[in-house]
Amino acid sequence: MKVQLLGKEPCGLCEDALLLLQVLKQEYLFDLEEINIYNDDELIEKYHLKIPVVLINGQEVDYGQVNIETVEAYLKKEKFSENS
Repeated sequence: MKVQLLGKEPCGLCEDALLLLQVLKQEYLFDLEEINIYNDDELIEKYHLKIPVVLINGQEVDYGQVNIETVEAYLKKEKFSENS
């Protein structure tokens, strides 16, 4: 499973989202990639008002003030679908 965190530096909400994902990574198996949207004009245009954004397997799961329950529910769903 691939999890991407779209954000920028400095960004307090991005740091909070990263900590949340690191906690979830201890329980769920996924690759975590941090992406600075300011390195890609398309990402800036699409996400500049939404960051941080959490993508799981390319699907936008949560953004802004990222909620651990929302992300965990999606991780559980993805884990179940991978195992079936």
